[in-house]
Amino acid sequence: LVFGVLLIFQKHRRLKGAGWILAGLGFLFLGIHYMKEGFAGFADHLDLTRYALGGVAGLLLYSLFGALATVIMQSSHATLVLIITALGAGQITYENALALAIGANVGTTVTAVLGALNATVDGKRLAGAHLIFNVGTGLVALVLIDPFMRAVDTVSHAVGIPADDYTLKLAVFHTLFNGIGIIIFTPL
Repeated sequence: LVFGVLLIFQKHRRLKGAGWILAGLGFLFLGIHYMKEGFAGFADHLDLTRYALGGVAGLLLYSLFGALATVIMQSSHATLVLIITALGAGQITYENALALAIGANVGTTVTAVLGALNATVDGKRLAGAHLIFNVGTGLVALVLIDPFMRAVDTVSHAVGIPADDYTLKLAVFHTLFNGIGIIIFTPL
């Protein structure tokens, strides 16, 4: 953050641009730190894991919550940061975090669809493709959640991620989720 602010005041355009990037990343990580602190303080007063749901009902409900949070914030990345922070603070279960992540990916399509309302035909096609990709991949992930979790465990073990590091396992899940979507929708 400090180096970013220092570079912002440089005369050269490239250094100034690099400064804005570093400052933005610094504020992002600072925000994550404060969210983590907030969840840690919040844990003393309310335990969200008491509201955890398992099974199909939990998957569907938490996917809906993830989609709604993303629609409200208009950013799946912001939703994922909140999910990772809550998971790291022990406020949500791993399974519920996976469902929230699936919902966040589906919810991000609303922004594209709304943006395409006044777009050209090609813009509407792109928004439609985005919607089909994310909803299709989300449905596949929900139906195949158990094989996905086993694949995450296998990949995590192969790269040395501890079995109880659920925040990193969520990142592995998200990577596999998007990779499977690419495989499904890549034309042969």
